[in-house]
Amino acid sequence: MKFEELKAKANVLTGKAIETVVNTAGNMPDINMDNAKKYGKQALQYAKDNPSDIMVGLITLMVMDMDDSIESIEDATAVSALVDADAYINHRY
Repeated sequence: MKFEELKAKANVLTGKAIETVVNTAGNMPDINMDNAKKYGKQALQYAKDNPSDIMVGLITLMVMDMDDSIESIEDATAVSALVDADAYINHRY
């Protein structure tokens, strides 16, 4: 399945979910539980049928998290270098 097809399907499901929440705001307990079960089963079935799509999504999230961690390390390294340079120049220990 190509990315554009996956994106289109996700947009359709998002629209349906939003419609369901808006249309059933007054009847939340029973209707939303039925819809949650139905969409949960659909999501589980999709995950079973398309494990490669799920893996791509998980790997993408992991890479994004690693990117944030690497940026934090870079920032900390820059601060550490400045503190070390200041201590060396001003002879503070």
